[in-house]
Amino acid sequence: MAVMAFAAKVAMLLLILISLLAAITMAARPMEGSAGWLETAPVRMVIQMLDSESNRKSHCC
Repeated sequence: MAVMAFAAKVAMLLLILISLLAAITMAARPMEGSAGWLETAPVRMVIQMLDSESNRKSHCC
C-alpha cells in the first residue's frame, strides 16, 4: 500500500514538472504576432478581406 502511494506521488510530481517545463518553454518562445493584436493571423486575414472589397480593381470579378 505504501509503495502504491509513493508511486502516485512520484507520478503527480512528474506531471507537475512536465507541465511547468512546458509553460516555461512556451513563455520563452516569442509568439507569432507578438507585435500586437493587429498582427495576428485571423485579424490580418479580415483586414485583407475588407481592404480587397474596398479596392475592386485588384479583384478578379
